[in-house]
Amino acid sequence: MQLGQFLDREHVILDIQSQERFASLEEIIERVTTDGYLRNKVKALDELIEREQLATTAVGGGIAIPHVFTDEANRPLLVMARSKAGVAFESLDGNPVHLIFVALAPRKDKDLFINILYHLARFLKVKENFDDLLEAEEVTDVLAVMARAKDNLLSEKLKRLVKDEVYPYRLPGTTTSS
Repeated sequence: MQLGQFLDREHVILDIQSQERFASLEEIIERVTTDGYLRNKVKALDELIEREQLATTAVGGGIAIPHVFTDEANRPLLVMARSKAGVAFESLDGNPVHLIFVALAPRKDKDLFINILYHLARFLKVKENFDDLLEAEEVTDVLAVMARAKDNLLSEKLKRLVKDEVYPYRLPGTTTSS
């Protein structure tokens, strides 16, 4: 199971307009199709903003990974949003954020979710990956860049859980043997 498997084409937004942290989160969640991922978008947004108020999730280098465990998520949800102009996200380095990866997951998926966030941050810190996501012209280009993430997200413990269908989050045509 690779990182790219958690980003659906419907959850890639190439042109957010908001240039403020909380307004950008609202725009992103508003544009997400729930498709069984979220029970209530308004409540999920409230919890995401509440989490963001504790401390910024901007990790520097033009990247933010707002995330929250929420009962409003039926399964892990990853959304990529891009802002060419940049969003004032109160980043620790003081720079605007251009790539925002919003991640929401049910509390029961904590181990898998933390693993996803770790690998996502690691992947985005590679300048070539960041630059290619920033310059992608189409959603398919974004998905191709994300497909480069070859790290296996699953420890032996998580592989057993996926095999036992505790984490049934596989896209069609994928297997857990990778």
